[in-house]
Amino acid sequence: MFCEVDKSLLCPHCSPSREHEAHRHHPVDCIAADKRKIILKEMDTIWEKIQENQSNIYEKRNIINQWVWYMNLHREMTKDFYSALHLGLREEEIRLSEILKEKGRVIFLQLRTMETQMLQKSSNLRNIYQELMKTYQKLDLELLRHLEDTLERCESALVFMPQLKKPELSPPSIPRLMDNLNHYRVEITYCHLIQNHEESNYVALSGIQEFSSGKHYWELSVQGFSTWAVGVFRNSAIGSNLILNESEDIFLLFSGKGNIHYSIFTTAPLLPHFIERPVGRIGVFLDLENGNVSFVNATKNSFIWRYPTNSFQYPVKPCFFSW
Repeated sequence: MFCEVDKSLLCPHCSPSREHEAHRHHPVDCIAADKRKIILKEMDTIWEKIQENQSNIYEKRNIINQWVWYMNLHREMTKDFYSALHLGLREEEIRLSEILKEKGRVIFLQLRTMETQMLQKSSNLRNIYQELMKTYQKLDLELLRHLEDTLERCESALVFMPQLKKPELSPPSIPRLMDNLNHYRVEITYCHLIQNHEESNYVALSGIQEFSSGKHYWELSVQGFSTWAVGVFRNSAIGSNLILNESEDIFLLFSGKGNIHYSIFTTAPLLPHFIERPVGRIGVFLDLENGNVSFVNATKNSFIWRYPTNSFQYPVKPCFFSW
């Protein structure tokens, strides 16, 4: 018989003694068989966590590469946007670029730190898995004497599992941004474009105005909307699946609620953005002289995104979608 309290073997005469009568004791082979079932269950759990963590490592490395690419692209787009609006001195533009560079570097280091934690966790989990396997193969008595410590280490290894976290850029405010944009300000009148509450539960609004030349700026409030999209479209691009299609004639800043990896996208082509989600007013700057459209966070006076020059060379209308 085996005493689970003292972790010792008991003979038939010792089992009922006063020293052990209050303790739980069972046949060694029976209790060892039950403990091996527990070990197998723990091994399955650890193996699942190993696979999950390894998948997170691969995805984290992919995110790191995407972050470096995105920050370089965002800095270039910010520079182009800054120059297009003639916002100020060259020194100011350089300062803004350096701020973005530093923000990108800080988050890059955070991503690397998380990757290191994941790699350390992977090593730890594999060591625990090997320890459980060796414990499973031990003789019954040795297994019973050492299992409790092994299971405690197993439980400790599962307490903290590094989780993926999407990096998020908080762009700096741009001095005199709104003063310059307001030179091109227009008021947009909207009408219902598509309204299908039963099937897709969204409302699409189109600006009555169609712009074919010049520069124009307007704002929309997205406060209170969980999912929304703002931008411009070519009139011929309208269809029942306007949001979902791959049309190159619609240029949207799209915010989706609850997406694990991205909350902000732009269309034409579909591009995820590592940027904080605007929750106030969105500014749209249409520059038909250069054939592009830009988006700004009007609440924070910061830049979100600018489509490349000559993205389109045809008349467009404003649009707004809300869910």
